[in-house]
Amino acid sequence: MKISLLEKIIACEDKAVLEKIEILLQEVQVDAEEPEEDYEVKSSEFIVSDKVYAELDKDFKAYKTGKLKTESWEKVDRELKEKYGF
Repeated sequence: MKISLLEKIIACEDKAVLEKIEILLQEVQVDAEEPEEDYEVKSSEFIVSDKVYAELDKDFKAYKTGKLKTESWEKVDRELKEKYGF
């Protein structure tokens, strides 16, 4: 239920509705605390495989030399809105 509500709040564009939600939630106390221990940063060595990294590197070089076909963000954004409604 919480995730569904968060999704709806995020998608909401109506300022009046968001203000009403804010008023309703003003009295809710948030007690989110992090433990007082330090976090260990894990190595990102295995996050991207060598094969994927090589493909990204190849594409980036093609992009820099103008050999990779690209689209403007405006076009991508418009097409996503038309196809998926966001």
